[in-house]
Amino acid sequence: MPDRRLIPRPGPDRRRKKTFDPRAIGGPTVLTDDLRAAIARRAFELYEQRGKADGHDLDDWLQAEREVFASAHPAGST
Repeated sequence: MPDRRLIPRPGPDRRRKKTFDPRAIGGPTVLTDDLRAAIARRAFELYEQRGKADGHDLDDWLQAEREVFASAHPAGST
């Protein structure tokens, strides 16, 4: 009798990694140099506004992305 763990099960592979698709929210799929620079500038501004406290770099970057993408794609415009 074969070992049950070695028999592949039919159907979709549930181990597939789920990834975020920025197109789902209307964001760009690739950051251009200009967008990346705008995000970096805004993230640095957020860092300075917090008094240059370390440990929030990812938060600053994600907030900057949201702000830059929102200004590039205003709500209600197509």
